Order: sequence, then C-alpha cells, then structure tokens
Amino acid sequence: MARRLVIGIDLGGTKVAAGIADVEGNILQSVEQPTDTDSAEQSVGQLLRIARDLCEKYASRGQLAGIGIGVPGITESETGLVVWAPNLPGWRNIPLGERFRSEFGVPTLVENDVDAAVLGEWWKGAGRGAKNVVLIAVGTGIGGGVIIDGRLYKGSGGVAGAVGWFVIGEDRLDSAEYKDIGCAESLAAGPGIAKRAQEAARANPTTAMLALTQGRVEDITSETVFEAAKSGDQAALEVIKDTARHLGIVVANVISLLNPEIIIIGGGVAEGGDILLKPLAEIAKKHAQPASAASVRIVQAALGNKAGLMGSLCLAAECAAQKE
Repeated sequence: MARRLVIGIDLGGTKVAAGIADVEGNILQSVEQPTDTDSAEQSVGQLLRIARDLCEKYASRGQLAGIGIGVPGITESETGLVVWAPNLPGWRNIPLGERFRSEFGVPTLVENDVDAAVLGEWWKGAGRGAKNVVLIAVGTGIGGGVIIDGRLYKGSGGVAGAVGWFVIGEDRLDSAEYKDIGCAESLAAGPGIAKRAQEAARANPTTAMLALTQGRVEDITSETVFEAAKSGDQAALEVIKDTARHLGIVVANVISLLNPEIIIIGGGVAEGGDILLKPLAEIAKKHAQPASAASVRIVQAALGNKAGLMGSLCLAAECAAQKE
C-alpha cells in the first residue's frame, strides 16, 4: 500500500511556503514563492496551483490524505473560513477550506499562522514532547499560540493568544499600523524597537547604529539594533534592555496565567538570541507566580521561519488521522 501524503501551506503577506510530506512530517519537496497580492482570488488561485503541482508531481492517485494551511488572520477552524487577513488585500470571508476540499476531495484545516507555528514547534521543534506550550512570536507585530494538554487552544472566538494586546503600562508608541493596538506590541515589536532606537540615535550621534546606516536615522531597524549591540554599543544595548523588560512582563503574565512547561520565543526579533532572551527570562521569572516560574523553560524557537510550514503539515497530518 502506498504511503499516505499530506500538503502543508504557510501563507504570508510577502511569501508562500508549501511542502508535501508523509504523515510523520518527513518532507519530500518544498517550494517558496512571493505571495500574489493582486486580489484575494489571485492569492487563492496561487495556493491551489501550488498544491495541485505538488500533488501531481509527488502523490499518486489516492495518496493525498489531508491539507493544512496557515493564514495571517482570523479563521474559523470548523469551516476553514478566513474571516479577515489584514495583510492580504481583499481577504474577508474567504471560504479557503471549502475551496480546497472541493478541489482535492480530502479533509482540510485552516488556522491562524501563529497557531500553525506553535503546532510546528510543538510537533517537531522546541516544544516537542511537552503538553503545555506557548509560542510568542515577535516580529513586525506580536502574536501568540497556545497548546494546552496537547491540543491547540483557540478560545471562544478563535483569537486566543493575542499577547500583543497585553496592557503592560500606560505608555505606547505610534509604531503599529493600528494606533489603538495594545501597548505590548507598540513598544516591543520590530517597529517599536526601531522607533526607540531612532530616538536614541538622535540623542547620541556617535552610536554604532548610525555607523551601520551611514548616518541615516530613519534607516535604523530592529536588525540594526541587534547588530550594533553585538559590538557593545551602549545605545543599542539600552534599547534591547527596554525591549527585554517589556517582553519579560508579557511572558511573566503568560506564565502566571497558564503555568506552561515551555514558552518559546520566535519571530524575527528572537533571532537576536541570548542578548535579548537572557534578560527577558530573568525579568519574566522575577515577576511571574513563583511556582510556575520555577518550573517553566523559556527558549528560543528551533524551527525559525519553517515553523509555520511544519505546523501546516501537522494540521494536514491531523486531517489524515481523522480520515482513517
């Protein structure tokens, strides 16, 4: 009997990553393309073409057993409806799951991209073997995904894990796309880090951050901050210290509320490594409920930008198991 195969798709605002694998997550082939953002229909058509091509090349008739898709937006798990994906033009009330089930005739699950990422890290990454896991993804925004007792937790409206909305003080920066965003995302996501770094550079024209951008303050990004900090630049280190404090409070609140085994820090900002994660963990454990703080591990994501794809394959493998 031919082995059963699954397809996973990680849809982002700028790129699509997809792969075909067996139900254990061993990838046969993966592809990556820029996202077609001309319209929602164009984007959906692109995803269908990618899946069709993978299926035609690598799956014989009857081998495909499930499809999983991660989308940067609000989804209905039961139906596969994408309610809203703000970074994808025109993506409101898109029946993505229905389109794929109709095309391929196999079970299809559609989840938020951070939920897919926490599944990926839990299945094959830093959370492997744990039952209670939280992923906090820090990039352009801040999002969270939660695994409780070995199952993805979505909340009553499907939007659980929105840690970027945590209120950690009265201050906030106008760095988010939506000016009423929670202050945690405003202060500690990539744009907020960049804004504070730019202010620091204006006050300290000798900072290495300016040297890295040829003196252009407006070109300083969160990546610039971490690069300058590695050389010992004090202005950059102060910005990272503030970022660690903000994120540490977020993590402390998550620890106290959920008592997880592992909190995984992912996203582009987490690539800063120990220079951010070590003080973040110290602050989190100082302020969290003591018993929970003593038992939790705070670690960097293991899969990097592959977490979303592995999570979508995990969803697809779940589909395959339901089909048995």
